[in-house]
Amino acid sequence: MERYPRRQVPVPIDVVAEILVRLPVKSLIRFQCVSKTWRSLILDPSFMHSHRRRSQQKPFLLIVENCWMGSDTFTIFSLTNEAMLEECCNSPKETLVEYFKSPDISSWDDAVVASSPDLLLFRKDIDDRRGRCFFLLNPSTGERLILPESPNSGDRCTLGLDYVPSIGRFKVARFFPSAKANARTQCEVLVVGVDRSWRPTKDYPFAVIHRLDQYSLLNGAIHMVSSSLPGGIAVFNLHREIWRMIQFPCGFCFRENRWAAEGHMDLRELTGSLYLSRFTPMKLEIWVLKDYENENWTMQYNIDTLQLFRMIWHDIECYTRVHPLMIKDDGKILIAVSTPSAVFHYDTEKKVFTALKYIPQPCVYVENYLPLN
Repeated sequence: MERYPRRQVPVPIDVVAEILVRLPVKSLIRFQCVSKTWRSLILDPSFMHSHRRRSQQKPFLLIVENCWMGSDTFTIFSLTNEAMLEECCNSPKETLVEYFKSPDISSWDDAVVASSPDLLLFRKDIDDRRGRCFFLLNPSTGERLILPESPNSGDRCTLGLDYVPSIGRFKVARFFPSAKANARTQCEVLVVGVDRSWRPTKDYPFAVIHRLDQYSLLNGAIHMVSSSLPGGIAVFNLHREIWRMIQFPCGFCFRENRWAAEGHMDLRELTGSLYLSRFTPMKLEIWVLKDYENENWTMQYNIDTLQLFRMIWHDIECYTRVHPLMIKDDGKILIAVSTPSAVFHYDTEKKVFTALKYIPQPCVYVENYLPLN
């Protein structure tokens, strides 16, 4: 019987796209070499955004390995895989994935000055004469970009960044105390890959606290705690470049440097909402802004931290900070402790803490390959 060569049926491009969008960034970068069609698909902005949206469903935890392994390697592991978290205690080299190596970065706590789900913003000290510079880093691709220097240099500043889909670029904002009046906050912005210098924009009439734990990105806006009485949350819309103020929950009182009476506060985005937490030696209050437009706050959790203190009492210090890192679909919470650097699992039903891993302060990251230039 005569054999005929089997015809190869091409796979429809929409089927290829549905397969590729599920792959990690490293695979997509390699698969650009398969064909011109695949390269065009992978580099298409709409495909990039589809991949990013899918990655948001499974964020990673980014930590610096050198704090406990003696190297400058960034490692990522999934927040949704509890078994991997527990295994890290026994064999970290087998469970953590090497993602990015940089000899430029020697310290995580001192270097990271801002983050978004997509990028990290680092500060690097150069020398006494030239001072310091800032650069953006995408841990998935290793791409980095040094930002232009600002004439308004100084240690007391807060930087925030986000991706603006309308222009297809990242935008960075820089906040610093006004030289004319300490009660005001000046702001300047930079469109990454477009602007060669910082552009001043509208000031905020109050001072803000320049701390990474009192800064959050949500809905394209940067949220910072205002240190001016009566207190509240200063909001700068990075896309529209306008300010607004969100009041603290009713009965919530916070003043900087009053830890003994009012506790440490943390501001962050969790599950698509703005969360405000206050930690004292006896409890951890977690508030959520249920109605963003009408500023309707609800206390979602009031956690007794006595059990947590018993677990870490020998390492705890007066400036120890405790804050929620992630709220899972089942309602359970991952809680980060600054001193000692650790992550705990809290069961909201059983009201029990479980130690998962002693690691440096982690950062939630969404894998992407959005270009910087």
